Amino acid sequence: DGPRGPAYQIKNGPVHVASKMGIPIIPIGINHSAYWTIKSWDLFRIPKPWSKLTVRIGHEIYVPSELDSTQIELWRKKAEDELNLVSNVSPEEKVVYEQIYNDMLRKRTAKRH
Repeated sequence: DGPRGPAYQIKNGPVHVASKMGIPIIPIGINHSAYWTIKSWDLFRIPKPWSKLTVRIGHEIYVPSELDSTQIELWRKKAEDELNLVSNVSPEEKVVYEQIYNDMLRKRTAKRH
């Protein structure tokens, strides 16, 4: 996903790069058995000492070249779905993160006015 959010949503950049360079997108999910959660827009998690880490690597996604904007969105969604699958992110959890992110944006905009 992108560094500016929302969490669990990838941007078009990886799809463009994969398409232009002819290289695959490789989804990698890292989960931990115990962690601290930071109160931020993405609820950043820090693994606790001696927690068990699980790394899951998804299937390579080869993106065709010469894509139009509709095709880019389809491949972006395919890569996002695969990333969320290997990261064990449920659709319900994704909605919660989107709500937190949108609330953060609203607060930021309200402070400017």
